[in-house]
Amino acid sequence: MRIIGRSVTYFSSLLLLALGGLTYVFFRPRTILMFQVIDKMGLGEWVDNLRDGAAYHTLPVWMVYCLPNGLWSASYILLMGTLMNGRNLNERLAWTCIIPALGVLSELMQGMGILNGTYDPVDLACYALPYLIYLTTLFFPDLKPKYPPI
Repeated sequence: MRIIGRSVTYFSSLLLLALGGLTYVFFRPRTILMFQVIDKMGLGEWVDNLRDGAAYHTLPVWMVYCLPNGLWSASYILLMGTLMNGRNLNERLAWTCIIPALGVLSELMQGMGILNGTYDPVDLACYALPYLIYLTTLFFPDLKPKYPPI
């Protein structure tokens, strides 16, 4: 059962990572650096065809510009939380907080004008919320959903 649980967690982490990436591919402006890399790999035309198919769909602005950060943060937390399972609590907390902490710090630094970029409180929430959920599951394990045995 433990192997199945770890596999589900790894798959979930990969899925969150992919969803964040696909949001960029389908909905972000083609001017970002990622598309230059895609073009150099010879995949530009293929990606443009995918984007043409997605052009009929719209997402709220926060989903296009902020949600990928939260998805990537959650993906990292799931992965590190699983890899660090069995380690002491301080070590697990330290490893799982790296990406969310960097995201929150970068947003705060943007807000203070120390770092280039646009401060966005929704970005801040998208970085922090997955870690707050992770902390809740660590410190209040009774709140975790209970699944019947298979």
